[in-house]
Amino acid sequence: MFLRKTIRIFELLALLLIFLNACYNTNADLIPVKVLSLTPEPNYPLCTDPLDTQQLTDGKIESNPIWTRKGCVGWTESGPVKLLLQAGNGEKTISGKLSLHTARGIQAGVHMPSRIDIYSQEKKGEFYHVGGFTIQEEDYADRKDHWISLEVNEIHSPFFVVIRPSGSYLFIDEIQLATGQNNPNTAAHVPVGDLKACEKDSRERYRESLIAKIVLPKEISEEWTKVFGAEKEVVWVVENPYGHLPLYPKAETIKQSAQEMYLQGTRKDRENGCLGMLNLGQARKSFEISLEGNSRILAGISLRKVAKILAADGSQVFDPLLPLEEGHRLSVPAKEAAYLWIQADLRNMSPGKHKLYIIFRDEMHNIVRSIPVTLQVSDIMLPENCRPMAINWAYTNDLPIWENSQKALADLLDHGINMFVIHPSRIPMPTMNGDWQTQDSEKLASDVSLYQGKGLILLFLNWGPGKGPSWLNPLSQQDISTQKATLQTWLKKLSFLLKSFGLWEQQWALYPVDEPHGEGLPYLLELAKWVKETNPNIQLYANPITTHTHITRSYDLVKLASYIDFWQPALDCATGSAVRFFKVLPRPWLIYAGAPSPAKAASPWNDYRLLSWRAWLAGAKGIGFWSYSDTSGTTAWDDLDGRRPDFAVVYEDKNGPISSRRWEAFRKGLEDFQLLETAYRLDLPFAKKSMDNLKLKVKYLLNRPAIPFNDIESMRQDLIELLDFSGVKQVPGKKKN
Repeated sequence: MFLRKTIRIFELLALLLIFLNACYNTNADLIPVKVLSLTPEPNYPLCTDPLDTQQLTDGKIESNPIWTRKGCVGWTESGPVKLLLQAGNGEKTISGKLSLHTARGIQAGVHMPSRIDIYSQEKKGEFYHVGGFTIQEEDYADRKDHWISLEVNEIHSPFFVVIRPSGSYLFIDEIQLATGQNNPNTAAHVPVGDLKACEKDSRERYRESLIAKIVLPKEISEEWTKVFGAEKEVVWVVENPYGHLPLYPKAETIKQSAQEMYLQGTRKDRENGCLGMLNLGQARKSFEISLEGNSRILAGISLRKVAKILAADGSQVFDPLLPLEEGHRLSVPAKEAAYLWIQADLRNMSPGKHKLYIIFRDEMHNIVRSIPVTLQVSDIMLPENCRPMAINWAYTNDLPIWENSQKALADLLDHGINMFVIHPSRIPMPTMNGDWQTQDSEKLASDVSLYQGKGLILLFLNWGPGKGPSWLNPLSQQDISTQKATLQTWLKKLSFLLKSFGLWEQQWALYPVDEPHGEGLPYLLELAKWVKETNPNIQLYANPITTHTHITRSYDLVKLASYIDFWQPALDCATGSAVRFFKVLPRPWLIYAGAPSPAKAASPWNDYRLLSWRAWLAGAKGIGFWSYSDTSGTTAWDDLDGRRPDFAVVYEDKNGPISSRRWEAFRKGLEDFQLLETAYRLDLPFAKKSMDNLKLKVKYLLNRPAIPFNDIESMRQDLIELLDFSGVKQVPGKKKN
């Protein structure tokens, strides 16, 4: 027995040694690696320190969770990390294996890198691509640290490594280079150019690897053949224009679709529908799209192509809404679906029922399909006092979308935005001597003139613990009187400047701390006291959040209640940890939420349109989301070219912002909110029971795992018909009990 146990122990030890040898390079094989440059600088607070550059190659392996260890190097929302490295003394040509130590922790939002590329400097200083691969995260266990290795042949120093993060974070604990034999199966050396060219090359290689995964599933293709037989093209009515639009739709979904489109709304609404077209042929086809019906009705109909775009997670999504091609044509690739967006602007249409037809013709002008559309325009003008407040952090310095500020503003107003945020970089900030930069005053003047009279203006300062002016910390208890006096001088000067622009205190508010939680709440409280003491007419805005490490509860907000004029908590804060505070808050408040990243792949239905329904159910009077135009300064047409995926809901164009399904879904949600609020405030004896149960009905719908489009639309149509029957044109200013 003892002998068997001893043998078994030795077997386990041998297996362990084999495993360790497979996972780590032995010290005898390792070549010293020196970091020549590292961009961007590491910025994850739990592990960033002055020794980061040395720690990448110090030979010390950190245990999981590595992102909490100072020996690890971390980045947040940094984009690709670029390292210029030298092997040994830089004179030898090396063949072997490059290894990186990283980790995965899904609950903490930590993912494996998405791709690694290596470039070697060779002839005349030009860099060559010598290896790289896209990482399949599912191959790596969660809640563990991992080694990623790549064989390389005959690399020269310096060599350049590009590491693309997946998600918001990237953590690298160690980089090792081990010698080995030449491997004829490794990638050939491909000339690229300078370091900038290498960055672009890595991005394009990653894009190609993502696109290569998008293929027609065999079972879908077989289903098409079985159901559609010899048909070459199929047109259908999409049930939910804000839902998922598949590149390869199921035949069953198409067969079960409605035969005609029905759109109903009030006289201020924009109603949206969507048609799908599947090309079952072997070549791309182009179809001419035309409308038939009353010319006055057709003048309010617009047709747009729902374009495909690659999201940062590799999904091919239908999001931008582009004009049709020349000749009102829609081009459909072989063995794929394309989608047509229909928008009916009811504002200039007469009340009643209208009929029109959308005609699809092939290249021989033969009619492929005629889709009947019924428009029901109700004679209702929803009152303005039921319109929600709406905000989406549209900064005028968000280029390239804001290249034409007037067109961007017109687009915001057209989609219901009535609260505007001015970025900190466009506000003259206080200094210890009370001065500020003249050019900052000019920037503020420019933004104020743009927004003045359009809605409430928020001056975003972005202060807080560890942020803002270095001399300002109301929690420090040092030089408080000096800090306070300096801030008050600045506030008086700022108020005077704004009045010189024609902007009075009731038209703007200070937005001092972004997403206050934890220590940010007492910081905001002390700052708010100083502001109100200086001028009680200056309004304050706060958007508190709750996190798993700093839970914001109702009692955390009570002390701030008498100082904050505009509240906009995150949705999970307002309906969760601080729900009691907001249930009894006497003044109107908003909620906001951010779509999951990448935002292009977020659901227009769930993450944008239904956000208004959730806000209304919670008792809020307004809605917001991040963001209208955030692309980190890069193009909105490429989700891979910035430091993180884009959050913008529009795309830049020389003629002004191009809309998206997500942006149209948000506007539709604002119209829904106004409809719900109007119906709820009315005191109609014949509808009293129905209105008393309205919130219960909405709550039931929103609590379902998958919220059916038809159920939401059915409730909408019932409310429209109820209001139409009542003939009411205005509603009380306060919600009924």
